[in-house]
Amino acid sequence: MHKNFRARLGTTMATIALVIGCTGRSVNEEVSLWDQAKDFVSDAAVQALIDIKGPGQILGGTTEFLNKFADNNLKWITDELIATTRAAKEQGLVIDPPVGLTAAQQAEVAAIMAETEAKFINKFGWMNLDPNGPDAGYGNENPTYFMAQYLWLLKRLGFLTDEYKAKMLPKFIAQIKEMELQPGLYDRFAKPRAVEINPFSHDENQGLAHIDSLFNFQIGVAKAQYLYGKKYNYVYMNTAWSAPDKFNKPIIRGGQVIPKAKEITIAQRYGGQIEVIKRTGGVAPSTASDLLLCADLFTALRDPCVETSVPMLNYMRTTFLQGQSEILDGCIIKFRAKAKTHFAVGNVCYKGRAVTCPNAYCAMTDIYYDLPDGHPINKLAHLLPAGG
Repeated sequence: MHKNFRARLGTTMATIALVIGCTGRSVNEEVSLWDQAKDFVSDAAVQALIDIKGPGQILGGTTEFLNKFADNNLKWITDELIATTRAAKEQGLVIDPPVGLTAAQQAEVAAIMAETEAKFINKFGWMNLDPNGPDAGYGNENPTYFMAQYLWLLKRLGFLTDEYKAKMLPKFIAQIKEMELQPGLYDRFAKPRAVEINPFSHDENQGLAHIDSLFNFQIGVAKAQYLYGKKYNYVYMNTAWSAPDKFNKPIIRGGQVIPKAKEITIAQRYGGQIEVIKRTGGVAPSTASDLLLCADLFTALRDPCVETSVPMLNYMRTTFLQGQSEILDGCIIKFRAKAKTHFAVGNVCYKGRAVTCPNAYCAMTDIYYDLPDGHPINKLAHLLPAGG
């Protein structure tokens, strides 16, 4: 790894020069900004960030060594990312611009919210992927992550009001308490516990942390997940939990006993997964933390465009962390511009049909939330403006 990075130290920083006005832009001008943003950050920098992915996974997260190494050896990458963020600001390119809805669109959002309550909120109070599947079934895993996306969309569209949050806050606190084994460690579904218990995924760690952030961390779950992870080296072994700080329950799935050594590979968090937990738990950004998150972003776009789960997870992850550092914001801008091309409008990506969305996130939801009558997340995503 060190040899590759040293070889790139002499790479010339990408030139970022766009001359588009900052105010009064049309939708086409906004899209044009994102189209040109794909040239932000050199290909060498993107590849170097992807190269970080492997060692970052092994290291598990930021360490003092990794931070020093990043500051001493990767300045050429961070310079590009910071320049990208500053150039975008000078042009008025906003990562998540305000959304202005027409009266008809506002009525559409209200109808989608009513449909969500009637069909997609499960008996545990979280959002289902498939309203026709069992609430606790495999097809409806990660319900807190789906709920986080739904709430984020309501916020973007101006419907996550103080009144709505005041109504939902005590519900979420109670729902999370029903999932809690001990502070920071959770089961996917509320008590009573089943004999066979599915692992609590890193998607769900992220979902809980994002929901907490949308409520100004009043729930306290993000901090709890961080403190638990710090204590247990970011291993969230809910399936073996029997009592506080005891992990001796036999792990049974599909009628088979699962060895703990095998289960730990699922329960362990790595790289950018840990950084989300740490940063939503109150840990300040660092260069290495930013670059691990960046590495996850660009690595996620190496698969065919039909594969949307990981890109969407990383899209949401960094959406909730934007504004914390110029390095990470530069990565977000580059990633969204590349994703806009990767999931391009008109690109026949899924089941032989063309993507019809105005932006990359919406395109990902078109593929991921593919239901005959549509899914609330996808319907709301179609109301987001054109752009990255």
